[in-house]
Formats: sequence, C-alpha cells, structure tokens
Amino acid sequence: MKKTSLHDRKNAGLGQRGQDADKVEHQRSTQVSAHAAGESAQPADGDVQPCDSRDASRHATRNFSASFEPSEPLPPFEPFERRYLDALAEEGIDLDAFLDGWCRAMHDDLGRLCDLRRKGELARLPGLLHRLSGAVGLVGAQSLMEALRHASLLLPEHNAASIDALTARTRTLIAQLEARRDAHRGGRP
Repeated sequence: MKKTSLHDRKNAGLGQRGQDADKVEHQRSTQVSAHAAGESAQPADGDVQPCDSRDASRHATRNFSASFEPSEPLPPFEPFERRYLDALAEEGIDLDAFLDGWCRAMHDDLGRLCDLRRKGELARLPGLLHRLSGAVGLVGAQSLMEALRHASLLLPEHNAASIDALTARTRTLIAQLEARRDAHRGGRP
C-alpha cells in the first residue's frame, strides 16, 4: 500500500482543512523535537499553540468541527410526524386543500388568541389553546400538541410567557406546512 506524504495530501485537493491538519501535524512534530532538545516550541508567528499532543488533537478537532458549522443560523423547526399527512393522503384527502384550510384556520385562531390576550379576555384562552392542541395533533406535531394541552389547563394570567413561546412554535409549524404545501404544488405539471 502506498504511503502519502504531507505534500501529496496538500496536492490531492484537500483544501484548507487538509492544510490545517498538516499544519497541526507539523507543529506537533516540531514541538516533540523541540521538547526532546529542551527548546521552546512556540511558533515564530506568535500564535499560541497547544502544549501537547492531546491539546493539538483537541485543537484540530475544533477546527475541523468549525468547518461544518452553518454560516447562518438554522431556521426554527417544529417537529411533526409526516406519516400523519401521508395517512390523510392515503385516505383520499386532497392534501393541498386540507393544508390550505388548516393553515387558514390556524392563522385565524392565533389571531384570535392575540386579540383575547390584548383585550384581557383570559377566561376564553383555555378553550382556544385546547382547540389549537387538537389542530396540531391532526398533522402529527405531538410535542406541540401536548404543550398546548398542558397550557390550556393552567391559569392564563400566570402563563403569558408559555403562551408566547407556544404561539411562536405554532407559527413555525404553520410556516413549515405552508412550505411543504407550496413545494408539493410546485412539483405538479
């Protein structure tokens, strides 16, 4: 089996990550040689480098992991089980029409929720939260369904922050299902 040198790896298209790994490997071998000779292993450019091979390994891992981090934050995501929508389609339900009506009803209910809170009509919130819980359950958002159901059982005046968070999660779910509906429509002839 052919051994590859550092030079071969640089030229093999590994790009910056390969060069970073080569740099760490070179620094590690320089540090080991310098340590054996009793010399300082600090690089000439003044960068602080790891002191031993374990630190160098952790440093290389951090650099490698950083190369896979998204440059922009990921959009929020609300989990739901797609099999619920698949089951509706298998039963002959027109998913486009279902999702149109579902999204419209959800927007209306969230608007109503905001209005009730703004007007201070807190006594009507539990029923609306329970309704929202059932609606998100239809599309398989089990975690959100349970959270909305739980919030419907608490006193609304002590639950404002939770209701705000649940409203945001519900809006995220609506946006995801609208995007799925739109992508499904885009795939039609």
